[in-house]
Amino acid sequence: MKEAEKDGKRIHRERTWNRKERRKQKEERKKNWYRNGEIESVLFIPATPNSELKRKMQEELKNKDAKIKVIEKSGTKIVRLLQRNDPFKKNECTDAINCLVCSSQKPGGCRDNSVVYGIKCTGGCGHEYIGQTGSNAYTRGKQHVERYKQKAEESALWKHCINEHDGQEQRFEMNVIDRVRNDSTKRQILEAVRLQNATESTSMNSRGEWNTARVPRIQIRTDVI
Repeated sequence: MKEAEKDGKRIHRERTWNRKERRKQKEERKKNWYRNGEIESVLFIPATPNSELKRKMQEELKNKDAKIKVIEKSGTKIVRLLQRNDPFKKNECTDAINCLVCSSQKPGGCRDNSVVYGIKCTGGCGHEYIGQTGSNAYTRGKQHVERYKQKAEESALWKHCINEHDGQEQRFEMNVIDRVRNDSTKRQILEAVRLQNATESTSMNSRGEWNTARVPRIQIRTDVI
């Protein structure tokens, strides 16, 4: 650093020195950190024993002459399994009477944000509505109940009563299926997978929701000559 300073290069500089240029370089490093040589893109895949999936993907991309870097994603950290961020957090609902989740089962868990949920009809038909929300299940459940009481056309619960129970009001139970933090894409995928695994005859989801949530399947054939 002393030699560089002797050569006229500024080592001890003010914060305002080349601020725009340095900020631009920092943003470029965040966006293009994977670029090395001829690499044009990056592909994240789940980790597998002995990196078998990564090795196969690399071989396939090499045969296709694709300039893509393959990176294994790390699994769940042990600390995430053992640690509780708030050990004194009370798992209680403050409005269990009006909460569609806690009025259906043991109170608690309705205030977790970013969830996939299910609403079942208790009329013996076995129908269920699958949905997802970035807010909590308590808020989403109240929205469903309000539309149901208003007998709104867009209410999936009221549509179910008309189609399956001759317009007679039914009782519904709601439960949280999956909890996803800070990952809206994963939440939507989980909803799509559960819709895809459900039977259309027992689903309360509309036709539009059923088709929109489809998960595309991609297969890589290695036996093609």
